[in-house]
Amino acid sequence: MVNFGDNYDVALVNCIQNIAFVDVIYPRVPIVLWGHEAETILDTTQCSTQDWIKFFSKISMVIFQTDWQNKLYGQFILDSDKVRVIPNGLPPIGFDGKVSKTEGFKISTVGRISPSKNQLGLIEAVCRLVNRYQLTCDFIGDNSLMTNSKNNISKLVDKYPDTFKFLGHLERDQALARVAGSDLFCFPSRSESFGLAPLEAASLGVPVILANLPVYRYLGWESDVNCMMFNQSEPQSLDRIIEYLINHPEKRTDLSEQGRKLAGKFNNISFMKEFSLLFSNLSRKNGK
Repeated sequence: MVNFGDNYDVALVNCIQNIAFVDVIYPRVPIVLWGHEAETILDTTQCSTQDWIKFFSKISMVIFQTDWQNKLYGQFILDSDKVRVIPNGLPPIGFDGKVSKTEGFKISTVGRISPSKNQLGLIEAVCRLVNRYQLTCDFIGDNSLMTNSKNNISKLVDKYPDTFKFLGHLERDQALARVAGSDLFCFPSRSESFGLAPLEAASLGVPVILANLPVYRYLGWESDVNCMMFNQSEPQSLDRIIEYLINHPEKRTDLSEQGRKLAGKFNNISFMKEFSLLFSNLSRKNGK
């Protein structure tokens, strides 16, 4: 364990999930918490309201990615002046943007295979459409949870071996190149604090489908304008949207143009400057 002492001006704790590190550091140096979580940790934690209040009282500065997170956790932060909201910026794209399109209609998604990311919902939707359309679906991200051949995902995928491609973890530029070659990007996650992957897809000009989560409205996503959103409580809501976009290329073009405009608002240089300035000011405030 690192010995936090006077050699450090500030300590950064990345994610509320790393709550245990706060007691190791506190009160030796000011602590900045960079929170990436949304509702899930509140729904699954054993912490009481007083536990959360005590935790946040030890933090010198809290950085959230969205006002949605501030709405969720602000009730536990008694000093609202400690809160900053700094949306993520999109890092530059390293590949040259040249991609080859495959035959048929290609859907892509990014994220570790897990119940919270809801890849199963996308797979079920594609299975209901694959007999009417020539579809392929790329899954980019850690797929170690699929090693059990008895799980629900594997059972469906085995029926359509030519439709679903599980590519595992790819380097960022490789992943973006695969996304750029898609006709559609679907992000069916059940909970998000920000959602960087859909914005990256939009920056590549790929139309985006999202689950109807509250956080997206705080980022500027608007259904039927710069994305399409499906209702997770209706199993075939996603099917209908995919089928509509397959048959309406002009709508895909519309979503692509508007999505790219939204993604352009999340500038990585501005993000880094604001993030660095916050740390500099906090260090000066504490006499370092």
